[in-house]
Parts: sequence; structure tokens; C-alpha cells
Amino acid sequence: MSTDTVVDTVAAADLTGVLPDMDVAGRADRVRALFDEADVDALLVTDLSNVRYLTGFTGSAARLLVTDDGMLLVTDGRYAAQAPDQIAAHGVTAAVAVGTTLKEQDEVLAAAAGTG
Repeated sequence: MSTDTVVDTVAAADLTGVLPDMDVAGRADRVRALFDEADVDALLVTDLSNVRYLTGFTGSAARLLVTDDGMLLVTDGRYAAQAPDQIAAHGVTAAVAVGTTLKEQDEVLAAAAGTG
């Protein structure tokens, strides 16, 4: 079987139901459950792979603030529509804020964390 045939066969295969849906929505709760043990009130997530793990957001610019009672994803204007759509599609509840500069984004995060 040639490589092209294998690729065509895989592309044509119906993979629906092969893998279970990811439980993105429950991940933040599992992180929050560790807050007391770690003696923290909030977690600022800056690594994009971790932002994606917790929210399902796939953009290339974002930071996520996880608190006891919610989450705030801060990104830039390129993702003003994409961020809320992807988050909702994964069953995650989070506020989304857009800052046009890093300084604006920092100010939004600081205010949400109660440090600004």
C-alpha cells in the first residue's frame, strides 16, 4: 500500500466516537481544589499550552486568571470573537477581556486579582 493510499484511507475514515470528548470544563475545578493546599488565592496561567488545557482556547496570545469563583481570559483584539466561542464550545465558563497592549492586559488582570 502506498503512502498516498494510507493517507487517503485515514482521511476518509470516520473517527467519530473513537476518542472520548475531552473534559475541559472540569479541569479548572480540579486546579481550584489544590488552592488551599498550595496556600494561594488565585493562579495566573501564562503558558499557552496550559491556557488551552484549562479553557480550550487555541489562540497565540492569552493569559488566564483562575480564582476561587471564576476565570478571566485576557487576550488581544485578534481573538475577541474566537476566545469566547472556543471557551463556550468546551463547556467552560470564563470571562474574556481584550486589551490592545500588554499594559492594558496587565491592568485588567491586576484589577481582577484585586492587586491593581
